[in-house]
Amino acid sequence: MTEPRHFKANSPAKLNLTFDIVGDLPDGFHQVETLMQAVDLADELTFTIKPSARYHIELTTAEGSEVENLPTDNRNLVARAIELYLFRATSIRAKASTKDPPLVAESGHHSHSKESISVAVEMRKIIPIAAGMGGGSSNGAAALLVLNRYFNSIFSKSVLEELAAELGSEVPFFIHGGSQIGRGRGEKLAVVPTIEKMYFVIVKPKEISIETPWIYAQYDEHKNEKRQFEEVRLKEALSARQDGNVLLAARTFTNVFEPIVFEHYPILHALKAKLLDLGATGCGVTGSGPTLFAICESERVAASIAKTLHQSTFTAGGSEQKAVTLQAWATATIDRGSTVIDTSPHLVRGKL
Repeated sequence: MTEPRHFKANSPAKLNLTFDIVGDLPDGFHQVETLMQAVDLADELTFTIKPSARYHIELTTAEGSEVENLPTDNRNLVARAIELYLFRATSIRAKASTKDPPLVAESGHHSHSKESISVAVEMRKIIPIAAGMGGGSSNGAAALLVLNRYFNSIFSKSVLEELAAELGSEVPFFIHGGSQIGRGRGEKLAVVPTIEKMYFVIVKPKEISIETPWIYAQYDEHKNEKRQFEEVRLKEALSARQDGNVLLAARTFTNVFEPIVFEHYPILHALKAKLLDLGATGCGVTGSGPTLFAICESERVAASIAKTLHQSTFTAGGSEQKAVTLQAWATATIDRGSTVIDTSPHLVRGKL
């Protein structure tokens, strides 16, 4: 059959409610321990998939959601996720039958099999890039889920998490989402059952982005200089999240990178103070920054603070040279990860 299938994927952001480095791994990576939380700030990805004589993928951004520096080639995790999924799915098929050519050749070059597919993806980006919220990782997880839906769920969620880990340490989180503790490089996950919703204001200065390798290098430098890091009390933070206790959360949602981020970007420290002045109960840095999340006692408080700050100009120390433009969103916790809806007019079952 040649009729295309259409899918919409909701691809949420995440917050690192806590972030700690607890050691080093044999491969040279830092061993982390983090309490991650999916929130309802999300990208929307639209997929059109159809059989094709030649494998083809096209990534575009939806009108009005263009993002500077967003790759639309194989550097994008969506493209890499699709290729990885097809390669693994083809390997399964190859074990079952050696008569038919694979979708993707072992060398990584695309085959010309009539059973190859064409994938067009339109991305409506809301989650800012390089903001410590896992937008790219979430998009990659969404692509894996879409392909699995197209091919009638040949992989379980646990297998999809294994595939996701090959794409990046944060990608597996978005297969399940919700609240999870991440260990190792962040890919070893344990689901955290929660009772109550929590509300946050997420604030990202447009002019500031922090690259992950840089923050880890700064951490190592601080550690070599024997500087003190704030203690991360994961057990207490876990209790705060499970019960929705905003006062306990304000004391225990801690990130070891926060002092480094504030030292290099004093305006972010001033922004934290501003959020507390506006009525937030607590405030922290997510991931490697520069994004801040403010803990709020209610949806109403979060909405009010976000409305006050969004698209406003913020200045620290009275210097116009330090002025930044703020992006702000009121968000709530969600108990899921990336989700997929089949929107095809006529459902056509994809076959390997």
